Amino acid sequence: YSSAASDVYKRQIPACHVESRNGEYLECTPTSIGVSCGYDRCTVNIQSNIRWSVTSSVSWIFPLTMGGTGDGTTELSIMENFEQQRSGVVTISGTTSSGEEIVRRIDVTQAWCKRRTTRVYIKKEIA
Repeated sequence: YSSAASDVYKRQIPACHVESRNGEYLECTPTSIGVSCGYDRCTVNIQSNIRWSVTSSVSWIFPLTMGGTGDGTTELSIMENFEQQRSGVVTISGTTSSGEEIVRRIDVTQAWCKRRTTRVYIKKEIA
């Protein structure tokens, strides 16, 4: 354990693998996700030996698994986007037995699409 590792935790920078002084760790892949404008689901893999929780900074990304202990996955449900390109952050965090918080950040960017309109024509019959 070094002060450089401590800085990684404080700045929430994705790292290859950083352990606490007790050998506890929390990692996730991917650390960034780009999706199209339609409804989408993405899987995040979590490698850990501590209890963890998942939160989203925006209302259009829904983590389907909110937490766990040890290795696991969470699926992110991402709503359609008809407005403009948007970004959000999913955070996976856990606390070690010594009280040290480990935080991992996943940046999510979503493209946008024009809303498609369907025109319906009704033919009026004249008798």
